[in-house]
Amino acid sequence: MSKKMFIASLSLSIAAVVAISTMPAHANEVRKVDFKDVSPEQGMYTEIMQMRDEGIISGYPDNTFRPSQAISRVQVAALLNRSLDLKPVREGKEFKDVPKTSPHYENVQAVYKAGIFDGNSNGTFGAADHLTRAQMSKVLVNAFNLKIEKGFIFDDINESHWYKDYVATLYSNGITAGDNGKFLPNDRVTRAQYAAFLFRSLYPENAVKPSKPLQPTPPASNSNFPTKMKVLKNDQYYTTYNYTAVLPNNVKIVDVAHQKFDNSLVFSIDKGIGYSGIYYIDEDKLNYHMVSKNPLTAEEQAELFKVLRHIAKIE
Repeated sequence: MSKKMFIASLSLSIAAVVAISTMPAHANEVRKVDFKDVSPEQGMYTEIMQMRDEGIISGYPDNTFRPSQAISRVQVAALLNRSLDLKPVREGKEFKDVPKTSPHYENVQAVYKAGIFDGNSNGTFGAADHLTRAQMSKVLVNAFNLKIEKGFIFDDINESHWYKDYVATLYSNGITAGDNGKFLPNDRVTRAQYAAFLFRSLYPENAVKPSKPLQPTPPASNSNFPTKMKVLKNDQYYTTYNYTAVLPNNVKIVDVAHQKFDNSLVFSIDKGIGYSGIYYIDEDKLNYHMVSKNPLTAEEQAELFKVLRHIAKIE
């Protein structure tokens, strides 16, 4: 996807201002006023100002940018539609929370048609939902059609994480450098962070050069993917472990136990409402019981298999 011709757009905007004498002379000046809560001493100042000057991001009526505020899915949709020449790869889809009368309708339709965002199973887009850093990694890789890279660099990313390749790709392209050795995948993306991520994606020459290459295995300090698990209880029937793994969409596997009489793993899945399941180690067979009408997606099931196979090996 190519960058939009911002200079051309800006020229047209200036021409329009000259042609329409009734437009306030200070209208363009107001848009360019520095944000009251963003100073040159702050991190990401350059990126925020550049994105503002090109008309990609804007502040609030009180001339604030609110850099530490979490960004929403609909805001990300708007930023991508403004900054990229999005090409449709599928038909549009109507969402309950973004009707045709919504000011966000065109942006949401654009990112959906481009295959960057999907909706929720309940028929909504999740317009007001916040974007996690893990979700952001997938959005940017898809939006900019980045070549997938594989490997590990951050202490909190391992083989069980569905977003591991997206994070590796962002790191390799200098879009993210992490925070003290961690990626913090479940943290919400702030408006300032997203401005920086988008800036580096649009302008690779301004990306952060990776400090070291990706590694084929997770760092030894990665405690989220242990070589052994802490035993909570052990009797003749079960061995219960303290273990949690994160699947796509922040679905979590919890309460893992080894059922000795049939050599299986029993577990619970936290997907807002709940599941229970059993994995037969010898047969490499998975069964899970749905407690709600909110089934696992194909992607979630695939990652679930990977995690359970890993647990079976280290059990």
